[in-house]
Order: sequence, then structure tokens, then C-alpha cells
Amino acid sequence: MTQPSPPVVPVPPEVVGVLGVGVDLVDVPSLADQLDTPGTVFAERAFTPRERREARRRSQSKGSREAEHLAARWAAKEAFVKAWSQAVGAASGGAGPPVLVEVDWQEVELVTDRWGRPALRLAGAVAAAVEATLGPGGTDPARWPVSVSHDGDYAVALVICSARATPRNPPATEELMNPQATPRTGSTQTEAESLLRRVPTDLFLAGRFRPAASGRRLAVVDPATGRDLTEVADAGPADAAAALEAAQAVQEAWRAAPARQRGDVLRRAFDLVTTTYAEDLAWLMTLEMGKPLDQSRGEVAYGAEFLRWFSEEAVRVRGDAYALPEGHLRAVVLRRPVGPCLLVTPWNFPLAMATRKIAPALAAGCTAVLKPSELTPLTALLLARVMAEAGLPEGVLSVLPTSSSPQLVAGLMADRRLRKLSFTGSTAVGSALLAQAADGVLRTSMELGGHAPFIVFDDADLDLAVEAAVTTKLRNMGQACNAADHILVHRRVHDAFVEALSHKMAAQRVGPGTVEGVDVGPLISAAHRDKVAGLVDGALTRGATTVVGGRVPEGEGFFYPPTVLTGLDPEAPILRQEVFGPVAPVIAFEEEDELLRRVGSDPMGLAGYLHTRDMERAMRLAERLEVGMLGVNSATISNPAAPFGGVKRSGLGREGGREGIEEYLETVYVGLPAPGSARPL
Repeated sequence: MTQPSPPVVPVPPEVVGVLGVGVDLVDVPSLADQLDTPGTVFAERAFTPRERREARRRSQSKGSREAEHLAARWAAKEAFVKAWSQAVGAASGGAGPPVLVEVDWQEVELVTDRWGRPALRLAGAVAAAVEATLGPGGTDPARWPVSVSHDGDYAVALVICSARATPRNPPATEELMNPQATPRTGSTQTEAESLLRRVPTDLFLAGRFRPAASGRRLAVVDPATGRDLTEVADAGPADAAAALEAAQAVQEAWRAAPARQRGDVLRRAFDLVTTTYAEDLAWLMTLEMGKPLDQSRGEVAYGAEFLRWFSEEAVRVRGDAYALPEGHLRAVVLRRPVGPCLLVTPWNFPLAMATRKIAPALAAGCTAVLKPSELTPLTALLLARVMAEAGLPEGVLSVLPTSSSPQLVAGLMADRRLRKLSFTGSTAVGSALLAQAADGVLRTSMELGGHAPFIVFDDADLDLAVEAAVTTKLRNMGQACNAADHILVHRRVHDAFVEALSHKMAAQRVGPGTVEGVDVGPLISAAHRDKVAGLVDGALTRGATTVVGGRVPEGEGFFYPPTVLTGLDPEAPILRQEVFGPVAPVIAFEEEDELLRRVGSDPMGLAGYLHTRDMERAMRLAERLEVGMLGVNSATISNPAAPFGGVKRSGLGREGGREGIEEYLETVYVGLPAPGSARPL
């Protein structure tokens, strides 16, 4: 069935058109022939600052064929712009030469119009300028016919107005197509608003962004202000059923896709995350979760590594073949994907927790439905766009933000087509999900609560130990399952350690994560901030002493200061529960056996940190401490190439490393008659 052609909306003479110069514009004459209608858009997307720097570096590589090719492309684009300008100048009735106004890379987005074609959407100051001339809706993609080139490189988008146009607050003009030019950077507020206009806010279902079936939407809150950032579609049972239906429909095709092909999709996604979308993802995480921008950029790098690691692991899934002891059979062991998976991620690492589950699932050949936290859905939705752009087939991945997580998850788990659940979150919720999974005998991976001890012996390098304690305590404002939850210091060095730690903690700058120089952002919500404050207050009523911090600051946002507590009652709840905040309770110990009893009595066992110069002691404690991960003289142990997971009530299974993909594979044994065997089967 032929779709009707979209109407062409006449362009007022004051605004001649919108132009996005794509890179594959070498054939200028044929393109010029297409410029009959003012307003025709040739667009892909604007250069990001990183891409522009890379283009500048490459273009300066003397004598290289690539440099010559780039130079030819710059010249072709300049010629094209000149030809285009002449055509639209004539079409506008000789109103004057066009005025070229550069669109900042954060003020343009390639979207899909109502006919399913690529379209250019403007935002920010440029959108205001066009709206001033065209009126409300002037930046609607439906107003602009679009032609798009796709070859992986990008150029600068332009708005072309006639000389008599008088847009309000137009952006400053920069030299056209100059690879040496530095992109403008607006205010933090402008950057945030521009990004929020570009990020998808609908469900990603069966390869397309679409509203929830119910039409409902949920608000996403900025924890630095307590105000709404935007709204996203709120998935319900019908959306979940549609997502699982889509996953089941393409499961066999995705399983049968060559491992190299699956790995290539993940590798392209890695490239996009670390280049094209790096800054957008970092800003989104800071806006919706609160962490400082430098930490968000660190999470972009960390989260992307799961895509790269499992793109490489996809081709290394192997079975086995061997003779059975009796000699009459040969065992052939096959590995195959478990099938459609439900991936449930928390709010504290919106990108990394998603890639840590999506990447191994897709590498193994599984399809998946991702349910991100309702507190931080924007990063996951932008990641969905990345995966689609990387070439992931429709239906292989759906992303469903929802305000009704228990109902949506329960409905999916009751459907026998679902074969795997991977969950990161609290132990209480994980235990409940395990009970639900029992009925369908679902494969499960559970990364649950932490409560990690940070242990400092009297022979430790105190300066190193203090730096490590501050780093692991305050990363993500302490909202990490493997953060140092309580600090155990040998009595001989306790006072010196507390003094140094308190000095470092007091020096941390607290504020919105978008502000340069901030070390500690807000906590995720008012309720969570109240929980942290309640644990501190409870410790103080039991006789603890606040060395630094300990009070909720006045003003907007959900901030809590870095806090150090000493003199704690061993039975205080703050020593029995996961704090998940920038609070460091410090306890003295004397004997190694005393330390082991204390750690061993903890029902959790995710991670631990040990500082000592005695490597024999370190290895001895590694054997005896009941934790799934142990960092020795370090502050960070998470790495996509290493298995992440805990023991006891901290979870089941491992994520990352060679073990990570195993969670998404099942084993099939095939018994074959051994060659020459006369034994009857």
C-alpha cells in the first residue's frame, strides 16, 4: 500500500529555509537541482565538540589520504552551501542575500516526523528565532521536507534567513564550515533545556518510540532542585505484554544471527556512547540522578566498556566435546541463549547498570525488556536510541519506564515466555522477586544490598587509606552498593585516621552536579535524604559523636553533607543497615579474629576493602572474609572484565568478566555413540 505524500507547507519569505549540511554532498550540481523549494533540508546531525576536535586533528595530518579526502569534503560543502544560498535567494523574490546563522550542536535533533521519515527539529535560541517569524509550531518537523545522508560523519546545521528577517536573540554567526571553529557553549540552564528537548520521552517498544497504551506519563525530578525536569511515558500491563510479544517474535532470529553480527552491534553502540552521545548521556545522568558531571562522564566510560567487553565475548561462547568414562559415548556440550529476559535496573548508575545487563544478554543471543528505575528513565531511553542507531533489530530490546513496577514486573514474570530475570536493587525486593520467580522456575541473577566494610590495619599507608576511603565513600554521594559503608580502623591508628578523614570530608564541595568544582551532589530523593538523616540522628541519640557534617542543609534540593561519626553503639541501626549516603561511621578494632567475627555476622556480603602492607595477611583475609569482592589497598574494584557479585544476602550470580555472559546461556548435553563402540545404547 502506497503511503500518501506529506503536504509541503509554504515557507514565508522572511525565513527562506533550514539547512543541515550532510557530509556526502560531493555531487553539488545534482543537489542544486533539488533546491526548487525553499525550505528543503539536507540534514543528518550537527558536529559535537568532540567530533569537531577529531575532524580538526585528522584534517591537520599532513600528507595523509584521509586529510586530502576531508579537505575535498569541506570544499564540496562550501560549494553546496553557496549553490543552495543562491537558489533560495532567488526563490525568496530577491529579498536580499541569505543570512547564515549557525545552529549550536545542542540545538538540533534528527527525529522522525509523522510520516516516519527523518526530520530536523530545532531547539534553543534558534528555535526561538524561527518561531518568531513562523509563529507557534514553526519548528515542527512536518513543516520541512527532509533529505538525509547516512555515512557516519556529521556537519554543522544552519538556519538560513533572508536579510529582512528580524529574529529575536539570534545566535552569533561563526565562520561557515571552519573546522578550526570552537562550538559555542551556552549557560548550564540553556544546555539542560536543550538536551531535555532532544531526549526521547516515550516508551521504546518493538524498535519505535511510542506513548504508553494508557496515555499516562510520569514526572522525572531534578534532585538538585526538587522540581520536575520533564515527563516520560508511563508503561502499563498492555505495554509490557507488547514488549514481551515483540521479544518472543524475534528471539529465534536473534539467536540465529552470527555471533560476530551481534558483537558488531554492541561495538557500534560502544563507539556511539563514547563519541556522539557521550556528553548527552553524562548531562542526563547528572540532571536526573544528581551526581557531579565528572562522575557522570566517568560512568559513560565505565558503562560503555560493558558494550565493548561483551562485543568481544559474543564470539567466544564455546561448548565442549569429550569421551565419557565408559568409552561408549561422546559428550557434546552446547551453549544456547536462555531466551527472552527481563532486566530491572536501579537509579544510582542509570547507564552502567543498563549496559551491564543489556550487553551480555544481547551478546548471548537473548532478547530483552529493560525496566529502568522510574526515578532515572531518561538515560535508558537515550541508550535505546543509541542501540537502534547501532543497528539493533526491532523487537530485540524494549525499554519501559513505569510508575507501577511491582505490577508490571509481576505480569511479565507470570508469562511463561519469559525465561530470565536479572535484577539489581535492594535485598528486600530481590527476595520477593526470587519467590515470584520460583513458580515459573526462572533463571535469575540478583545483585542486591551491599554494606561493605572498609578495613584499615595499623601497618597501612594512612594517606592512601584516607584517599581511598573518601573516594569509595563519596562516589555517587555514597549511593553505590559497593561503597564503603562502615570503616573499621585498628585502634593504634584510629585517631590519626579519623582526623585525616574528617579534614578531607569537610573539604568536599556540595552542590548541584552541573556546577563546576562540585564534589558531592544531592541524594536521589527527599525520602532517601530523610532516611540517611534518620540513621545519623539515631546514631547520635545512642551516643555517637559527629566530627563533621550531620545536619540537613537549608534550601532546595535533596542535599546531605559528608559526615564522619565516631563512638558508635555497636547495635546502632547505622551499623546494621546499608547507609547509601555520604556518611562514614568509624569503628575501632584490635584483633583480626574480632574483625572477622564482626564482618562474618553481617548478613550481607557484596564487597569489602582492606588496607595493609602485609600481603600474607591480605591473602589470608581474602580466604576468610565473607564477601564476593575484595579490594586491597584500593578504592575501586568494579571493572567490566571482572566478575561483580556477592555472597549471602547480597545476591546470586555474577555480572561482568567471562562469567557475565554465562548468566544468559543454558547448557545442552548431547550424547553421541563413540566411533567403533560395540556397546548397545
